[in-house]
Amino acid sequence: MNKFLILPCSGIGKSLGSVAREAAYIVKERTDAIIKCLPRITVGEKEALDLLNKSKIITIDGCPEECALKNVQFSNVEVFRAFRVGKFIRGKKLKPDGILELNEDGKKLAELLAEKIIGEMYE
Repeated sequence: MNKFLILPCSGIGKSLGSVAREAAYIVKERTDAIIKCLPRITVGEKEALDLLNKSKIITIDGCPEECALKNVQFSNVEVFRAFRVGKFIRGKKLKPDGILELNEDGKKLAELLAEKIIGEMYE
């Protein structure tokens, strides 16, 4: 178990979901982490579940529903780290907006979150 698997929420139609996905892309670009499509885990795709069982799992959820985290837990796999954008943004003077294209605050928030994730990956 030496690979990190990043599972961001889908967050369809929500700017915080877009921040979660953007943060995951940044982490992937800067590390050897892998990103997998969350619905593949949800439907029990064998390849995705095999990867899930061989990796250190990091979930990134946009909202309090925590779909990424809950789907991994439903698969009876331990989560290494779980992040929630809505919680992370508290106290920051950033107002993310946009879905397909995040505004500058959204991009900055994704960058800050990615830095936090990377910092915790190798503690």
